[in-house]
Amino acid sequence: MQHLQQLADKRAGEERILAAAISAELSEAEKEFAATARRLNEQYSLQVRTLENEFAAAQQTAAVAYEDSVRQSDSAFKSALKANDAQRDAALAAAEHQAEEAQWQANTVYEAHKNQPQQLLDEATKRLQSRRRIAEGLERDAHTLLTMRGQLKAAAEYDWRADPSTAPSEAELASQPAAAEDRLAAVLNHLKQGVLDLQDQKLASLFIEGGRWTAWLAGITAAACIVGGLVGNLSILGWIIGAVVGAIIGFVVVAVALPRGRRRSLQQFGRLQRWLEESRQFEQTALDEAKAHSDRLAHENTRRRDHDVASARTQLAAKTAEAQTAHASEQTRLEAEHAARLAEF
Repeated sequence: MQHLQQLADKRAGEERILAAAISAELSEAEKEFAATARRLNEQYSLQVRTLENEFAAAQQTAAVAYEDSVRQSDSAFKSALKANDAQRDAALAAAEHQAEEAQWQANTVYEAHKNQPQQLLDEATKRLQSRRRIAEGLERDAHTLLTMRGQLKAAAEYDWRADPSTAPSEAELASQPAAAEDRLAAVLNHLKQGVLDLQDQKLASLFIEGGRWTAWLAGITAAACIVGGLVGNLSILGWIIGAVVGAIIGFVVVAVALPRGRRRSLQQFGRLQRWLEESRQFEQTALDEAKAHSDRLAHENTRRRDHDVASARTQLAAKTAEAQTAHASEQTRLEAEHAARLAEF
């Protein structure tokens, strides 16, 4: 029993020792745990503070970088917008300058040619007036020749339109030019030659002008009288017979030459009248053509000016619309790129 008691006491002593050791170990472990916990807490707190500081620094750095990126992006966006505006303004200014240059050129050309139609008309009028004076001078020459031949009254009563001999020849009709002024010049040439032909008519100039037929009659009579006197041995009968025969021959010559010369003179005067009438017609036609040509030139000059000015304005509107469209398209692209870049940030 004692032995059991001893064993029990021993076991109790061992248990106390073991409990004391365990208690000491637990106390030591608790101390180590507390120290380790404090160390871990301190390390954790330090790491937390470090991470928080690093996060705050990174967040601040990111915020600064974001603000810098946004600022740079905004600056680049504004610069691109300004460049786009400047490009549009330059295109508009160039288009306006080109349009103004084209309009100035059109107006300059118009002003340079504005008086040309009237100048051409004045020149044509002066040429026609000069040719009219030539025709009037030739008409006076023809009347002078008829006055010398004593045929003014017969010429006034003469209906040259009813005389087929005054009609234009086939060669004259075939050689007529197309333009009225050229035809007037050709008629004046015919008129000049006609007056010369009228002047050079042999029968009219030898028998009619100045009453020369009387001189011819007297001359032929005198010549026949002399011949008769010589043939009749200077007898009175020979002189009388010679004079009678000479008078008969003279009357026959005058009777043949005088009407023929007068007829040819009137026929030539009829041709001159026809050419004079044609010259007046062609003069009026040439003047009408000159006026029509002047009006066409003036209208064409005005039409060309208006067309060039309208074309310049049309081109200006087209280039303005093109510049505005390109500007709007580029601005839309820049805004989309800027929004996408901000979204990336």
